[in-house]
Amino acid sequence: MLSDIEISSLIKENDALKKEIESMGIMMSELEQTNSNLINATWRERELKRVLTNTLAELEKSKTLIEIQNKKISESINYAKRIQDVILPTENSIKELLPDSFVLYKPKDVVSGDFPFLYQDENKAYVAAVDCTGHGVPGAMLSIIGHLILHEILSKGIRHRGSEILLLMHNMIVRTLKQDVKGNDASDGMDIALCEVDRNERKVRFSGAHRSLYRLNSDGLTEYKGARLPIGGMQYKNKNYLDYEIESAKDDVFIIFSDGFQDQFGGPDNEKYGIIRLQEFFVKNYTNTLDQIKQNLLEEFISWKGEGKQMDDILFIGFKF
Repeated sequence: MLSDIEISSLIKENDALKKEIESMGIMMSELEQTNSNLINATWRERELKRVLTNTLAELEKSKTLIEIQNKKISESINYAKRIQDVILPTENSIKELLPDSFVLYKPKDVVSGDFPFLYQDENKAYVAAVDCTGHGVPGAMLSIIGHLILHEILSKGIRHRGSEILLLMHNMIVRTLKQDVKGNDASDGMDIALCEVDRNERKVRFSGAHRSLYRLNSDGLTEYKGARLPIGGMQYKNKNYLDYEIESAKDDVFIIFSDGFQDQFGGPDNEKYGIIRLQEFFVKNYTNTLDQIKQNLLEEFISWKGEGKQMDDILFIGFKF
């Protein structure tokens, strides 16, 4: 027979074992739950890896597709540039007719909405700086239209004043772009500074649409303002372009240009260069050779722009007799 003390000791040991078993049961339950969580986490990780792998594969396909599309777009734009380069006059071709001249042509993109124009008619040369709506591909498409229309007008051999040429050009742009069709509110068009250079008579006949002609000499700068009317669009009903006839002195320098430089933001306060600075630049530089004026213009633009982006196409044409 067990004594009361021994029985009490056994009861205590039994209670302790029960508590230990209960504790181990809780631990086993926790381990099972942890194991279940790990298994679930492992499956989730595998699923995430599968999804990630598929996503990366799709991204790689998209990247390849974008690269192919960009290549096609670049090839198309470069081909458009070759077409534009073939149609538009070069600085050398302008120098053949006007030996003492320069062209500063700096498109914002690969192709340009600004374009120089040149046409020879016996002893006269027609030279123009044209600024089309927009830049890049849309501007370049307009530039081709504008060039072909202006060439067609001049090639018919009919003697027109500059204002008449601009009016004809306006009407043809309106018809070509169907701007006279009811419901077509497009106002695309171009600004132009057009000079007829008569080398025998040493005269310049000028007409402009939103663009001016500058004459520089020892007396300073004279501006011949174009009409405040664009070429193209139906927003103005009356088209009255102006004509100027200028007799050239020996030291006269003539410059026509688009608005790309004067609208360029830059400088210490990130502001527009502005027309006043441009006029001051011309007055300061006109005694230089035309090639030096071109170089100084380019350096002035680069300095003003700094690290900023070029805002628009840039075109300057300068000449003297």
